[in-house]
Amino acid sequence: MRSIRYQTLRTISYVQGKAPGIEMLRGMKTHALLFRLDAQVTITGGAGGAVNAEGVQRLINRVKIIENGETTIEVEGRMLGYLTGRAQRQAANITQLSAATAATYTISADFVLDFASIYGADPSETCYVERNSNVPTLIEFEFNAVQASLISGTGLALDSFTLTPTQMYDPESKVMPFFLPRVKLVTSDSVSGTVSQFPVFLYPEAGARIESAILHSITDGVTNASVLNGTVTLRGDKFRYVDRVDRRTILNEHRRFRNFPAPSLAYLEFDSRFYGKLSDMFITGQDDNFRAEVDATNPGAATSFYAYLLEKLPIPDYTRAIPAGW
Repeated sequence: MRSIRYQTLRTISYVQGKAPGIEMLRGMKTHALLFRLDAQVTITGGAGGAVNAEGVQRLINRVKIIENGETTIEVEGRMLGYLTGRAQRQAANITQLSAATAATYTISADFVLDFASIYGADPSETCYVERNSNVPTLIEFEFNAVQASLISGTGLALDSFTLTPTQMYDPESKVMPFFLPRVKLVTSDSVSGTVSQFPVFLYPEAGARIESAILHSITDGVTNASVLNGTVTLRGDKFRYVDRVDRRTILNEHRRFRNFPAPSLAYLEFDSRFYGKLSDMFITGQDDNFRAEVDATNPGAATSFYAYLLEKLPIPDYTRAIPAGW
């Protein structure tokens, strides 16, 4: 009998920097990882300043999946919030700090790393399966300073904090995935002034298919929707897959096909699987120097892009030919 099961893993407490890794259940076809964050903070006599946008997400510097020493999934907290909305087709359930005045506050969030393809014929086609179940696969969190993440002022203290991961998996499925999911994070060079066709190199894994590329615009450490100011291109040295298209058109196309409200132009996604077909995806090796080229401006002291590749990696000696029409 095939059934989806949920297993709560070890709860972790806050520690600035890298927290101890959490071992995933081995040998399972994991459809998603769910994360519940709960915390209480108190602001006392200091100058609380203002509440930072995306403060709860900014608490998480990185979440990674480490498999036999290799980082297979890596996202920053704000992108974790974005991917949660992408997976559930509505904004992530996040309770931000409500004010920066002296009081005690609760904050919380539900995050999701969803490996099942949204339009897949079977979720198992891209579920997460470790390559070697004889060694542990770990979920690792790195946390930023609490006060600097949540407010612009001082006087904030953390009273309590828990983060609990739950593994959603299928212990019975005999369907092996066509591809293994990977999420790669790269940081662009700094944007200087106003520039046309600024290159953001994406460095895909050899042999992978690219389901999506996402650009997260950051100025002075803060998400900024005004960095992109003209057209965008997605290309290699041989072909142009998106050719000088207005960035607002790309944002609206994502809303149209994904049916969820993309937050803003600060998160611009080039989706190559609009109609659900595995065959729609960009195949590494068919072109060189895969990159985005964007019209951009630096509205502050320092601006750059966090670029994410949502990759599907073939399984050596196992991945079958894609069925006709997929």
